[in-house]
Amino acid sequence: MIEGKGYCYGNIRKMNVLICTVGGTPEPLIESIKNRCPDFVYFIASQETNPIIGKIVENTNLDIGKYRSAIIDDAESIIEAYEISRDIIRKIKKEYPTARIFINHTGGTKSMSAGIVLAGSEYGCSFVYVGGEKRDKGGVGIVTEGMIVKDEQYPYYLIAEKNLTRAIDYFNRYQYDTSINILKSIIDRLVDDSEKSKQLQITATILIDFIILIKNIDRFRFRKIEYRGQNRYALGIVNDVIKRLEMVGFSSDILRNIDDYLKISKDYFRGLQEGDPKIILCELINNAERRISEGKYDDAIARLYRAFELIAQIKLQEYGLDDLSDKKFTLKDLENRGVDVEKYKDCVDEKGKLKLGLKKKFELLKDLGWDNADDIYLENKKIWELLSKRNNSIMAHGLEPIDMKSTMDLFSEVEKIAKDMVKDYDWIKEIGKFPTL
Repeated sequence: MIEGKGYCYGNIRKMNVLICTVGGTPEPLIESIKNRCPDFVYFIASQETNPIIGKIVENTNLDIGKYRSAIIDDAESIIEAYEISRDIIRKIKKEYPTARIFINHTGGTKSMSAGIVLAGSEYGCSFVYVGGEKRDKGGVGIVTEGMIVKDEQYPYYLIAEKNLTRAIDYFNRYQYDTSINILKSIIDRLVDDSEKSKQLQITATILIDFIILIKNIDRFRFRKIEYRGQNRYALGIVNDVIKRLEMVGFSSDILRNIDDYLKISKDYFRGLQEGDPKIILCELINNAERRISEGKYDDAIARLYRAFELIAQIKLQEYGLDDLSDKKFTLKDLENRGVDVEKYKDCVDEKGKLKLGLKKKFELLKDLGWDNADDIYLENKKIWELLSKRNNSIMAHGLEPIDMKSTMDLFSEVEKIAKDMVKDYDWIKEIGKFPTL
């Protein structure tokens, strides 16, 4: 474990850790340590420069428990220098997440300096360089007079912008958890006070909240979404994100696109939250379309099967028969509508409610007078074949995967029926599509 004075007095300040590459001249590092007074020092040296560490320790009065060293086998390898530096930084951040890490790249070979700078840049470290007023070799050699310790905070936002693009790319490919993890990493590493960093933090924070919403919609969680330590409904999150966007403004096209999408799609989210079966039907079809774009045909066809069954349930609702909640209808309800109940008696559960399979639902719809029941299902051999492929798939009761053609054929059939059943289907489905940021 690293021990340092920054943690000896009630954790009153952050620990300062200095990581430095060691060359053949100890003076620059001695000056840097005396100037910055770090709580702990990591030395990275080659076999040849390892003895220099002793001189540095002796001249800076570093206690034996206040420094460590790592030996690089190939001082001309940028990769090895990077890997050693990266591992040291990770270790420090694991033991002391709030520690301030300074990278001194003055000593060592150019490859060692390049490797440690690469690692420090990746983790948002500050940099220290020891220059001077005078050098030999016409001003380009070793410092001979007036050493100067220079600090510079690496502008992590340069990397953060690239990582933000990566996070958005993962979002656009429905890899929500990966996207969120990248965004959280961006926020953690943006430690400088530049305006650019502040704007990136705002963008990343709002993006995380938006992606949490979208991720849950994609998983059919329209209520009780875990959000900022609470269980929230979808529409509540929509309103919260819109309100925060109005407060912070639109510092990027990404935030403006999110705002436009949420405002246009509010009624869609309301319908999902309230359990509107026609809106949920559109979402099942949208969800199936997303799975098709990923090549997940078994997942897509499962959603299409559910959408097809929901079509029958929506139609039953139009006849006043609820098949979507615990308040299911009874034989008495069918008798009141003039239906011969004999063939439905085997479908009565222990509470006297009817539990109908897909075929029985369509038979009942025909008995209720829906003329389309035959064309849509009862005498539609194409639908039988497509639905049977789902039943025989490895995700249902068989061992065969679903192919793209069968999925697309069922998608076309389901969407054709949905268009006839849902008023303004094309518009509702369109506003429910997830945006490409």
